[in-house]
Amino acid sequence: MMAAEYSEQLLWKRADLDDPQIQALLALHTERALANARCRVGHALDLSALKANAIEVWGISLNGQVMAVGALRKLDATHGELKSMFVADDYRGQGLGRQLLAGLIERARELGLSRLSLETGASDYFEAARALYANTGFKPCAAFADLQPHSDSVFMTRAI
Repeated sequence: MMAAEYSEQLLWKRADLDDPQIQALLALHTERALANARCRVGHALDLSALKANAIEVWGISLNGQVMAVGALRKLDATHGELKSMFVADDYRGQGLGRQLLAGLIERARELGLSRLSLETGASDYFEAARALYANTGFKPCAAFADLQPHSDSVFMTRAI
C-alpha cells in the first residue's frame, strides 16, 4: 500500500523523544548512517542533542505505529537544517520520505525560514536520499553552520 492511499489516516505531529518507538527509529537511523558511512563518522545527532531548543523532531504515524521521523534545526532567523530523516523499513518505497520532507519544509516556512540545508552521506547507501533531495530542489553547496567539509559528506541547500 502506498502512503498516498492512506494519507488521510496518517498522523503528522511533533515527536515525543521519550517515546520508545521514536527512540528506536532514531537509534536505527544513527546506527545505519554510521555503518554505511565510508569513514564511520557522521553528523547524526544523538537523542540528547535532538532535545535542544533550536531543534524540533517530527514524526509520521499510522494507528499508533511510528513510520517516519525527521528533525528541523533552526540555524538562524532565516536558515534551517534538516536532520535525522528516516523511514522505517516496513514503510520504505511508499512515498513517506517525500511526505516527511514536505512536512518539514512547511514547518520551516511557518517558522519564518527561507532556506533549508542538509548534510547526507556520499556512499551508495545514501543514494535514494540524495535523489529525493535533488528531486525536490536541493542543490549541492558548501559545508554550512558548524559542519565541517568531508569527503564522505554531501551538503545540499534550497530556498523555500
